[in-house]
Amino acid sequence: MALGDIAKKLGYPPTLVYAVKARESGGGRARNKKSGRGPGRPPKAKATSAPTQIDGLAGILRAVQGAERERVRMRAALEKIQAVLRDVMA
Repeated sequence: MALGDIAKKLGYPPTLVYAVKARESGGGRARNKKSGRGPGRPPKAKATSAPTQIDGLAGILRAVQGAERERVRMRAALEKIQAVLRDVMA
């Protein structure tokens, strides 16, 4: 029996009959469900550089020192960008 005839006999849209047939034969969307994820944006990468645990006073001190080093680096980069912009605008 043709798939269109099956759809008419059952009163379902032909697309549903085609989808069921594809699922039964292992094709269509069922093939993409193996991994549990379809196409699209990949999962975010986990941060490895940040400490996951602060162990007491020494850990807090390391975290503050690291934040201060990062602030100094960012400040230096900002000053370089400002200097370039000044040169371009002059």
